[in-house]
Amino acid sequence: MYNSFVLIFLAGCKTTEITKDFSFSKTAPNGLVVVSITHAEPVILNGVSLHYAHEEKGHFESLKGLRGEFRSKNVLGMYEDVLSDFSNVRGDLVVVELPPGRYLRRQLQASRPQLGYNTISELWPIPESEREFFVRAGEVTYLGEYKVSAYASNPAGYNAKFSNVVHTYPKARDFAVLKAKYPHVKF
Repeated sequence: MYNSFVLIFLAGCKTTEITKDFSFSKTAPNGLVVVSITHAEPVILNGVSLHYAHEEKGHFESLKGLRGEFRSKNVLGMYEDVLSDFSNVRGDLVVVELPPGRYLRRQLQASRPQLGYNTISELWPIPESEREFFVRAGEVTYLGEYKVSAYASNPAGYNAKFSNVVHTYPKARDFAVLKAKYPHVKF
């Protein structure tokens, strides 16, 4: 069914998350998409993006990403863990405002340390049965949690690869974080 759609891939496109003071209610013209992206211990990857595309006039526009960050460079240029949105696992609750319409999740893309730069480690395709989602005006669309595991062929974390991706729906946990992180979002 999706083979008839044209998909253009642009690496590095990222959807901007909403700000802490963002206001949202059932009368909003757009919808919110909520997803948690987490990493099992030990944390090897710097971040993981969930790529999606929006259907526009019968075809899907360029891929964009919902990114969870696990590690970033400090002032010395060394990678270190970033704060987590969750108490029991390292990761981010990613919340973005999107126009209403039909969307497809395509893949997860990992970034890892490589001589001081983030590079693509690996792409993990989203199963066909989990790809489609809809965004409706004034509604929150919950995509669940993508919990990644990774391994590396050396202690520095270079050449890290996905070893597993588990897709679950800890909605109560994620919506509690949503309320705390974005107090002006009403749903």
